[in-house]
Amino acid sequence: MTEKKIPAVQIAILFQALLFLALGSYGEMSFQKISLNHILVFVMWAAVFMVVDYTSEANIVHALKMGFVFAVLWCAIETGTFYGIYAVINAGFYNLGYLLYGLQNVLCLLSVLCFYGFFSEKKANIKGLFIILAIIVLALFVAGVYCISVLVPQPSEADIYFGLAKDPFIQEAIMRRVIIIFYAIEGIICSLLFK
Repeated sequence: MTEKKIPAVQIAILFQALLFLALGSYGEMSFQKISLNHILVFVMWAAVFMVVDYTSEANIVHALKMGFVFAVLWCAIETGTFYGIYAVINAGFYNLGYLLYGLQNVLCLLSVLCFYGFFSEKKANIKGLFIILAIIVLALFVAGVYCISVLVPQPSEADIYFGLAKDPFIQEAIMRRVIIIFYAIEGIICSLLFK
């Protein structure tokens, strides 16, 4: 009788994405903003990194250590990229800024998966289907960000001051959801790719 393995990494990514949706977060863990939400985001990233490490090494102490190390490393990287993304958004290139947030989340997870895939004794069984799915999901994400930016207008100063009855930041709220849904789907595909 063969044992069925629990897809721990995929479950961790899905749970993380649901928490990000509940928090209304992009999933960024920059040192720029320290609040309860950002601490929870940091903890969730560290937990996902721990699960990835544990599924590779099967050593809980090593997983705790490496999960924290990867989370701190990505906090430092995201602090540096925060200024770039913020400058892009403030320059009026909202679409590009939102794309960068989504890609940053996927690259964060992908870097850790690649790290363990590179040092794994087992050769990764990379299937072309997962690569094609990852490209399709990325293309849909780019198209989705573009469509939302066209269909849901960014608020102007007039909307903010004179349209107080409406939520002026509805585009940003929708983009946060799209980014996290993209991360969840792409993250699960990438974790299956490097399984």
